[in-house]
Amino acid sequence: MLQALGISGPAEGAYRALLRLHSATAAAVAREVGLGTAAARRALGELTEAGLAEYQPGRRSWQPVDPRLAVTALVRLRRQGLALAELAAARLATEYDDGVARIRPSGPAEALSGREEIAARLRELLAGAEKEILVIDAPPYVAAEDSLRFGEAALARGVSCRTLYTAEGLALPGAVEEVRRMAALGERARVLDAAPVKLIVVDGARALLPLSAASWATLPDAAEEGPRPAAGPGGAAAPAASGASAASGTPEGPGAVLVRPSRITDALVALFESLWRQAVPLSPDEPARGSTLDSTGERELRDLAMLLAAGLKDEAIARQLRISQRTLHRRLARLLAELGASSRFQAGIQAVRRGWVRD
Repeated sequence: MLQALGISGPAEGAYRALLRLHSATAAAVAREVGLGTAAARRALGELTEAGLAEYQPGRRSWQPVDPRLAVTALVRLRRQGLALAELAAARLATEYDDGVARIRPSGPAEALSGREEIAARLRELLAGAEKEILVIDAPPYVAAEDSLRFGEAALARGVSCRTLYTAEGLALPGAVEEVRRMAALGERARVLDAAPVKLIVVDGARALLPLSAASWATLPDAAEEGPRPAAGPGGAAAPAASGASAASGTPEGPGAVLVRPSRITDALVALFESLWRQAVPLSPDEPARGSTLDSTGERELRDLAMLLAAGLKDEAIARQLRISQRTLHRRLARLLAELGASSRFQAGIQAVRRGWVRD
């Protein structure tokens, strides 16, 4: 408990012993905690230095300081230390930026080449996210790891994440499970028939996008701090495309471009927002009111409604749900019956009203 405040384990044990005994010699503390006498003396010395105990020379014993006073004081000191560390980090960041400016090209955009450089800049970009990450997860998927899964660590630290999936990406095996998992973490997701480019924008100021179809293939360590890559949105192998062997651009030319705050990033944000308005929202996995289905049955129909709303064809839906065409048709009939609809169009309207798909 007190180790978070810089107190060692033996010292915390000695402090707890003093709280029980109220006043004790080093030998008594050693017996109470199960330490050697020398180790107990070191622990008591640490407590005295931290203000958690007071030495009584006349009795050659130690007395604990009320934790409501002593621990609160330690917390205050730790907060002050953290505040100073934050100031130091800001100063060090300025020095870092000055150094980077000397070795990196100036201007609104920087060409990146090679798998390691792209992955390193992606880690840097995501680790610096403070407000919002915008992602367009678009094909072609030239390798199993090509579709990057963004947002986990960022969401955990309060960063908003909005992701645009394509119908092709959503049709990959396991995509529904991945969308549901990310939605549970707080990601907001929508789906488009197609998107013009793969894209990441952080805080509306910096962006990363590929210059070729193969630019972002296989970046397995792209984001230890940030979200980590996946094999397509749901972790399964994606369809290969030409150029897959050129995993992250060729050594001779750039594979991606990093865009700094500029009119270019403004245009990319505007592109994302325009596509976001056109896209179909994907509903989180919540129970629907008024449903007569059990949770498993409702989830099956919700997934079907979501894929229908995304514009997937029957064959792609069956593949995504891992069911046969015959089972798909039976499930579609159940969906129409559950929603009281006579057509897919009516089913879409009722699914929106139920909250299975958002309008």
